[in-house]
Amino acid sequence: MDIGEVRLKLLVPDVVAEKKFWVDRLGFAIIKTFPGGMMIDLGGTRLEVFLDTNAAPSGMGISIEVTDLDDVWEQWADSPDVVHPLRASRWGDRSFALRAPNGIEVVLFQPI
Repeated sequence: MDIGEVRLKLLVPDVVAEKKFWVDRLGFAIIKTFPGGMMIDLGGTRLEVFLDTNAAPSGMGISIEVTDLDDVWEQWADSPDVVHPLRASRWGDRSFALRAPNGIEVVLFQPI
């Protein structure tokens, strides 16, 4: 099996809230928009966001490596979206987690 691009598909009740989170707050770029959604570049992986007013909360989570975790934490530390604050893990990184508007957990991490 030949593998091409990998895309994560996200069904959400509010595309505007997702744009504010992924693009405006986290700084990812929109690749394209389409009626009822958009495609976002997560640094090599595509996130397809589709409007679905009946979307159920997802058990999916996303982990994103950043180069300056302290700087990113400073931007989010007072946000109500923080699930867990900055901490070190036993597997060798530091991280904090956010809750996206659609309910998924987004972990931002940096190896130690």
